[in-house]
Amino acid sequence: MGEDRNTSRREFLLPLENWAVHIALTGATGFLGSRLLVQFLRRGAEVTVLARPRPRGVEDHLATVLAALRTPDTLLHRLRRRVRVVEGDISLPRLGLPPDRFRDLADRVDAVWHCAGDIRLNADLASLRTVNVQGIRHVLELAGTGRRSPRLYHVSTAFVAGSRRDGVAYERDLTDEHGFENSYEQSKYEAELLVHAWARRHQRPAVILRPSILVSDRPPREDLPGHTLQVIGDVARSGLEAVAASGSGPAPGEHPLVRMAGRGDGHLNFLPVDWAAVAMALLAERCHGPGVSTFHVVHPRDTPVTVLVRLFEHFLPVRLELHEGTVHDATELERMSDFYPGFSPYLRHRRRFDDTAARRLLGHLPPPPDIDLPYLLAGMDPAPRPARRSPPQEPATPRLLPAEPQPASNAPDRPGPAPTEEEAPARSDRALWYPGDRPPAYTADDVLPYVPNVREPAHLVAAPDGRIGLALGGSAAPAAGRTGIPLLGTLPPLRPEWLGDRSFAEAHGTLFPYIAGEMANGIATTTMVTALAEAGLLGFFGAAGLDPDHVERAVHELTTRLGTRPNWGVNLIHSPAEPGLEDRVAGLLLRHRVPAVSASAFMELTPAVVRLSATGLRRDAHGRVHRRTRVFAKVSRPEVASAFLSPAPEALLRRLVDDGRLTEDEARLAARVPVAEDITVEADSGGHTDNRPLTVLLPAVLALRDALARAHDYDRPVRVGAAGGLGTPAAVAAAFALGAAYVLTGSVNQAAVESGLSDDARAMLAAADVADVTMAPAADMFELGVRLQVLRRGTLFAGRATRLHELYRDHASWDAVPAQDRALVERDILQAPFDTVWAETRHFWQGRDPGQAARAESDLRHRMALVFRWYLGRSSRWAIDGHTERRADYQIWCGPAMGAFNRWTADSFLADPARRTVVQIARNLLEGAAVLTRAHQLRGYGVTVPPAAFDFPPRPLT
Repeated sequence: MGEDRNTSRREFLLPLENWAVHIALTGATGFLGSRLLVQFLRRGAEVTVLARPRPRGVEDHLATVLAALRTPDTLLHRLRRRVRVVEGDISLPRLGLPPDRFRDLADRVDAVWHCAGDIRLNADLASLRTVNVQGIRHVLELAGTGRRSPRLYHVSTAFVAGSRRDGVAYERDLTDEHGFENSYEQSKYEAELLVHAWARRHQRPAVILRPSILVSDRPPREDLPGHTLQVIGDVARSGLEAVAASGSGPAPGEHPLVRMAGRGDGHLNFLPVDWAAVAMALLAERCHGPGVSTFHVVHPRDTPVTVLVRLFEHFLPVRLELHEGTVHDATELERMSDFYPGFSPYLRHRRRFDDTAARRLLGHLPPPPDIDLPYLLAGMDPAPRPARRSPPQEPATPRLLPAEPQPASNAPDRPGPAPTEEEAPARSDRALWYPGDRPPAYTADDVLPYVPNVREPAHLVAAPDGRIGLALGGSAAPAAGRTGIPLLGTLPPLRPEWLGDRSFAEAHGTLFPYIAGEMANGIATTTMVTALAEAGLLGFFGAAGLDPDHVERAVHELTTRLGTRPNWGVNLIHSPAEPGLEDRVAGLLLRHRVPAVSASAFMELTPAVVRLSATGLRRDAHGRVHRRTRVFAKVSRPEVASAFLSPAPEALLRRLVDDGRLTEDEARLAARVPVAEDITVEADSGGHTDNRPLTVLLPAVLALRDALARAHDYDRPVRVGAAGGLGTPAAVAAAFALGAAYVLTGSVNQAAVESGLSDDARAMLAAADVADVTMAPAADMFELGVRLQVLRRGTLFAGRATRLHELYRDHASWDAVPAQDRALVERDILQAPFDTVWAETRHFWQGRDPGQAARAESDLRHRMALVFRWYLGRSSRWAIDGHTERRADYQIWCGPAMGAFNRWTADSFLADPARRTVVQIARNLLEGAAVLTRAHQLRGYGVTVPPAAFDFPPRPLT
């Protein structure tokens, strides 16, 4: 018995996990459930099938169904060994089982998959609730009873979106405010509410899978469960027969016109059931988050409603015409044409289903084949018909089709009757595209408005004169009265969520490969981090420069606000002059289980950062090492990157074990994994920077990452992101083009309303240009001569701080400084006598680190350094607190990205400082990067793309 080409060809492109679990599965005899059962058997799981009794036995029926699906013999043998049937009824309490048998079943399962349901679109709500609502209630009883706390997987439907016919239905949406097209949708909505309530009550995770309309290109068979369109086809034929019997039907050979409600520009989402089963199994493998995770399992390309019209015409002796409004002068045949009222409203739908979370986890799973007319005909007609099938493509690769005819070996692989004249163009040797309501664009002016539509497939078409044009919408299926245009290739949708490395979003629980925050002294506030996390981004609180008590209060606030969300963290800055402070902050981050930490300004590994990386390391059932704390390392030198890309040194690990700060097991695992699995390459930026260009630094670190991964034989790659200079969509797009897994923005977020900077300082940032920055000494590494980048325009801080460092470098004590210079410093910079500032400084260090104060009593040069550092430290506080009388001394960390951002946002809504939110900044940078990436793609394939296409003006985004 051979493999099913349509499933195995895709699935075996990906490694299969070995599921050493026991699964309870409802609906295994159904259209989707039978395919899921095959996936579970492929992965070696033990399965208990919960099913109603059948006359010839459920197990024999399953064997017949799986054989009809052309399941390999090896899996059919597993059916007898790995599948146990429990006959019951999900509409009954305890599934209709005796209490002891129900308890025994509950205690043995590791996962519960609920796939059973009543899918009748024309049934009444009371009947549907019996199975769809009471059924999930009793399945939840099973999942909540077992001592193993099994994970729950509930198969719902994307159509819980209800009667909303336009716009986008998001995975997180669950509302009845739009009403429902039929009672089936409402029953599935009510079932999802029960899942959410159960998960909250039991504090247990659950996964909701929402497929669209599942179909197959297998011809109908009595031993195979059917799908929705087959049911509709049968109902329509039966209805027409009834009409004919009443004398109202068409005469033999006649094809009367029937007008029916629908939209000619409508579209619906159909998905091959085999692909859906593979995708659901992969989502189960890769989703380990808390709470309820919801995924739309949908096709990336909708099927036009006009294709359905042609499908119905194939089975019914009528000609169908869509009307958006009500047909007031309906004929008798038209009044009787709505044979399946639960489905008819879908002919008016134009909405799309967002599947960002699902795509993030599915990664490079090849896309499903297009659901066109030949595909649908093959799945409904008892006589198989030829179907055009496209080989699986990687999502980011255009499907380039040859312009010349192909050899006969590439003909469709299913025999069937010759195509009709109407079908012939779609099955010719040259692929054609049929325009919809938007004509193809060949000139620069016509191409320009099409480029920003990155969420639609972009079709590359050929003009008679050889030019390559861009087409949106339309269809590969022939359209009456429209001439086909040669189709050269199709670029799939390009969403901002798909930029960078998709494993970033999976690992950190984000929607987008984007980080913001870390600005020191709490400028990256808890409000900023919260806003980013709630929008599906990653934010880091700016802990550098704050005392541990302040940091702990912020961490407590964030854990209270964000709960178990994984997409937030706190900055840990290297403090070579205060190793005790660094260690205390690391300890409180571990104590409060902060999910992510960004280690910045490190010049070498320290016990604190290694302890953060290694604490809580463990292996899962598959042998993979899991981290409790996800450590990011922000680096600007390859030698520092090398330290974080390598396992922690044995000497450091041994020291931490001896001190009781790591266990032997943690140290052993830490010796096998890199210190950080996310490396942020920081180019020319605000604050600490080496002013290196990203185009040089990022490729160097990427090459180093690959070399060290091979040397240490890591089981998964380290992600390398980009930071520095990212203030425009062009810069963000360039970073991703260089190979960045994610981007991190800094300077531009200081101008956001959630920033800890004062309104006065934010106004100064809003006036900055690209050259309005300079270098100045850093307060935390003053004695070492480390410099950072700050705003120059409107402030004298850089020059004054540089003068203080020169005096420290050239003189052994304050008294050794020439009197004229001392007077200038006290009058213009400190604006107070040196001894007064020293008294304040000594009091500060006696509370923070008494050793520093004690040393300064005898080391007069160190005393001078601490006083000068007082000015550097206070200058940033003056900017934060808005001490306008000290505006000339504001220290505002800033890179040239701030000026580029101001130029980009000029004359847009983001020019107003009051409208600059971190989420709007992020969404516009990412959206613009996607548009620019699409523009580069189109230009690379020969489309005439005007320069204006590379200019993305900011706009409010949701």
